[in-house]
Amino acid sequence: MFRIYDDDEDGVITFDNLERVAKDLGEDVTEEELVMMVKMGDKNNISGVKQEDFLDLMTEMGINNDKKRKQDACNGHKHLNDMELEFAKAK
Repeated sequence: MFRIYDDDEDGVITFDNLERVAKDLGEDVTEEELVMMVKMGDKNNISGVKQEDFLDLMTEMGINNDKKRKQDACNGHKHLNDMELEFAKAK
């Protein structure tokens, strides 16, 4: 799932990555909401979310609770549940 956002493959989900996903999904998300999403997962003050922090955030939200599903989500496997799909829609 991380790869859905990290299309430039730099290991960090940025504002631009989130904005692209929101546009691709046709979501009406404000700039303020996108900034807030990045801040939620930015534990290193890098203006982005590292993969480890993304996984922690997903776990805190009750998504990808087991290790295999966390790894599968990051590796782009397609067996996502409804909660994961909703998160992918950046809501």
